[in-house]
Amino acid sequence: MISRYLADKDKRILTSAETSMKDAKSLIQNAHLKSGYLHGYVFYWQASDIVPFDVQEEIKEKTRLKTALPIFDSCEIGNLNVLETIQSSVLEGR
Repeated sequence: MISRYLADKDKRILTSAETSMKDAKSLIQNAHLKSGYLHGYVFYWQASDIVPFDVQEEIKEKTRLKTALPIFDSCEIGNLNVLETIQSSVLEGR
């Protein structure tokens, strides 16, 4: 059961990261064009899920992804997918 939960957690993080990055796309494009001092981005989001065992309680996890500008740009133009972007970045869960 726990291994299934961890697999679900990885999938949840990947899906929520993709959504978070897509939601921020227009804001990022505007900031990127106006500043030559950007070196990367930090994405914050909260993913929630129902624990599949015991009491069926909902858990909420705050996640932070720090990615360098060239890595994010590679993701935006399609050279990297979201999983590869996460693997090339720093992912922190709280």
